[in-house]
Amino acid sequence: QVAKNPDRPFVVLARGIEVRAVGTAFSVQLDLANVEVLVTEGRVAVDVCPPAGGDASSTPEFVAAPASAPPAILVAAGHRVSIDTARETATASAVHPIAAPELAERLAWREPRLELNFTPLSAVIPVINQHGDTRLILAEPELGALKLSGNLRANNVPVLLQILESSYGVKAERRPNGEIVLHRAR
Repeated sequence: QVAKNPDRPFVVLARGIEVRAVGTAFSVQLDLANVEVLVTEGRVAVDVCPPAGGDASSTPEFVAAPASAPPAILVAAGHRVSIDTARETATASAVHPIAAPELAERLAWREPRLELNFTPLSAVIPVINQHGDTRLILAEPELGALKLSGNLRANNVPVLLQILESSYGVKAERRPNGEIVLHRAR
């Protein structure tokens, strides 16, 4: 995720492919023959021209492309482009949209997985609150002593709520301000 500052673009250089962003969120994946750029917010410019000197392992610097270079490829949020770097001249695929479920799956690595082994709910809630968009609150302090085991993404509040309800009889009360209050079923 990159803060908006047009005077200081954020540049990722991967095997001679330059990805410039200002105020956006994106992912660059490098494998043996490709560089893939996946944009989640805003847009980025992907320059397929190698840096000055043509050495893809050179120090990442912002280098102006030569006048004969092809224009940068603009990739908007929800889209991806793949550049084949195995050839002498890198070639880019067309920019393709990416479906929301695939996007979420491809970026799941950014959210930590919680490995719970008889972990008290009171220790799980702060981690969930840190990574999710909702805030969980215990209505009754003794609920914090519930022991949870299993694997869970730190931002997967719906699954946690389902486990709490089906296994422990804990109900979730959603408040208008986005908070979720957990209490024993009555």
